[in-house]
Amino acid sequence: TSAGTPTRTRNVSSIAIHMKTGRTILFDCGEGTQIQLRRTSDKTSPACKIGKIDAIFVTHLHGDHIFGIPGLLASVSLSSTRTSHQQPFLIVGPVGIRSFIETSINVSSTYITFPIRFVELDSKSAKDGIEIEMMTSEQTPQEQRIGIKAFPIAHGEMSCFGFVITEADKPGSLDA
Repeated sequence: TSAGTPTRTRNVSSIAIHMKTGRTILFDCGEGTQIQLRRTSDKTSPACKIGKIDAIFVTHLHGDHIFGIPGLLASVSLSSTRTSHQQPFLIVGPVGIRSFIETSINVSSTYITFPIRFVELDSKSAKDGIEIEMMTSEQTPQEQRIGIKAFPIAHGEMSCFGFVITEADKPGSLDA
């Protein structure tokens, strides 16, 4: 299917979710993700600005899901909208994601201007799911806070994780 190869009409895996807080989280970050984010970040859709990305959740370590991360981090670092005073950039993924990113950054002499918080998952400890703590400001209203739970899923021999996003219940009733 060539799913792991970008084409003129299709990019590799990455999903951006824009939160009510104005921040964005990514699920996977394949090669070409930056270009696609820039294409979709215009005056009509400012949600996916690179400097507004706070976290990347990686499902598994195949290249088509991770090769865009080092370049994206470099671009976020160059972005004037992210400062070292903000919460650390969160990267969650299978064991090995930290080594991949740190090696890529070190070998390429990439300068990152903000701290990165890594959460590495392994299938045994995540068997019943793991709650990922999203660092939020004390000023973030409770109804805008989200929870993310990681759980192992099957993808051949490779360690792989799915993610469930939860948000606070909204007051009110449903007229049915």
